[in-house]
Amino acid sequence: MKRNPVQSKKWILRFRAVDKKNFEEIKNGLKAVETRAATPKYREIKRGDILLIACGKLRLEKEVKRVRVFRTIGAMAKQSRFGGSCRPWGRSPECARYITAIRVTRKN
Repeated sequence: MKRNPVQSKKWILRFRAVDKKNFEEIKNGLKAVETRAATPKYREIKRGDILLIACGKLRLEKEVKRVRVFRTIGAMAKQSRFGGSCRPWGRSPECARYITAIRVTRKN
């Protein structure tokens, strides 16, 4: 369900400096899907929310177009729209149990 602008929340997604390539790909429209371990924080992200994506001092805003939670990394990889860069997250089993895939669009 899409949130209306009054209900939209703003979330911060941080990229480490070593992952600046991913930040640049999102910025340039080459990467439309960002995946995060579905911790309680990321499970709250909804369609229509705004992501403030940060990498060092660089910042950009994107609107969330779609959110999908997968039970396993393998389940996400089977979905052609979200497959590609699958890697394990976190050190604890609960961090890798669920994955949130967030499709972003350019902020107008």
